[in-house]
Amino acid sequence: MGKRLFVNADARGGEVRVEILDARGRNRLEPHSLEDSIPVTGDQLHAELRWKGTQDLSSLSGEPVRLRFVLKNASLYAFWTEE
Repeated sequence: MGKRLFVNADARGGEVRVEILDARGRNRLEPHSLEDSIPVTGDQLHAELRWKGTQDLSSLSGEPVRLRFVLKNASLYAFWTEE
């Protein structure tokens, strides 16, 4: 997994948020909670998803995880990580 998470999404009039869960999808991995997720809005081709309290995903390096995207009046076309 890279250090930064990006999306291609159309959230005009809505938002995209994400939380990171353990490999089984049962426990969220703090501080990557839905509550701390900073929403992405607008029509975005390369929007970075971020959380309050952390700069990047480096603390999760080498760990299998699941991503839970929550969309409100939005469409998600792609997501990826980058260094």
